[in-house]
Amino acid sequence: VFIQISESQIGRAIRTKDYKYSARASGDPWHECGSSVYYEDSLYDLGKDPGELENLIGDPGYEPVRKILRDILKRRISEIEGIQAEILPSCDKPREIMDDYNYDHI
Repeated sequence: VFIQISESQIGRAIRTKDYKYSARASGDPWHECGSSVYYEDSLYDLGKDPGELENLIGDPGYEPVRKILRDILKRRISEIEGIQAEILPSCDKPREIMDDYNYDHI
């Protein structure tokens, strides 16, 4: 499943049987509908964590999974939106994304 997140952020995600993977762009979601550059935001192993309580985006053991899901998400963005998007690692997120990043669960 391809998901567009547009009210609280400029985001894109995919959900497979086993994982949910999302990426977020900087910008104002009320005035911008998409981006050509996204940053990894979350990865959940739905088999081990169906409640999505542990974000695995920074776990080096999941790098092969992230690469596969990143490629799938980029392909879906291209097919649906006609944009050749880049998805960068979460550690490269710009400050405006990081400022609200830790408040999502409040």
